[in-house]
Amino acid sequence: MIREVTQLSGMVQAPSLCIPVSRDADDDRVLAAAIAGHADIIVSGDLDLLSLGALENIQIVAPAEVIRLVRP
Repeated sequence: MIREVTQLSGMVQAPSLCIPVSRDADDDRVLAAAIAGHADIIVSGDLDLLSLGALENIQIVAPAEVIRLVRP
């Protein structure tokens, strides 16, 4: 699974968000990178990110949940 994630990932230059979104300002950088990279999903154990649930059609899920989403 890690090999597949590595093959699908890449680096992006992400501008700052126009307005704060997360309770934790550091998490806004993660969100900005996901938006800039056209991510489908953010996988995180961070409670501040998880509390958002989604942002701009990007799902934010815990690691255990992503396994259920990607396995048939």
